[in-house]
Amino acid sequence: EQYANAQKFVVDEHGRRLTTAESGLKRNLTGRHMQMIAFGGAIGTGLFIGSGGALSTGGPASLLLDFIIMGVLLACTVLALGEMATTLPVAGSFAAYCSRFMDPAWGFAMGWNYWFGWFVTLPLELVAASIVIEYWDPNAVVPRGIWIFVFILAISVINVARVR
Repeated sequence: EQYANAQKFVVDEHGRRLTTAESGLKRNLTGRHMQMIAFGGAIGTGLFIGSGGALSTGGPASLLLDFIIMGVLLACTVLALGEMATTLPVAGSFAAYCSRFMDPAWGFAMGWNYWFGWFVTLPLELVAASIVIEYWDPNAVVPRGIWIFVFILAISVINVARVR
């Protein structure tokens, strides 16, 4: 951190001070935390639920080609976001960079679009996780609603817990 090339404060084109990463946020995530975030983003229910349909429709070659194309596109996006975060460490999501480099209205819309995306994705992931669990419980001894409640509870506890 002592060799970071970030300024103590960052201003926008109008001279207004932006909230940066030096604004009270602490860097407590370890390498293990970052690895688990990466694994969680890569190995999700979409890998099991979505890949099955694509595999049966297009076959293994098209599925592999799809993963390669999307992996390259995603790597370009993540590397660009990493460069922006290194150059301008702002305490905010990618919508903060959009507000800074494009337009505040665009960043506002992107923030709400991101929220709406997770608003739709979370229930989808909960139902998909319960479908994956039903693979090991074909007689449905535990109802799907109970599994969804357990997953909601687990996600809530994990999100409330502190980083040590």
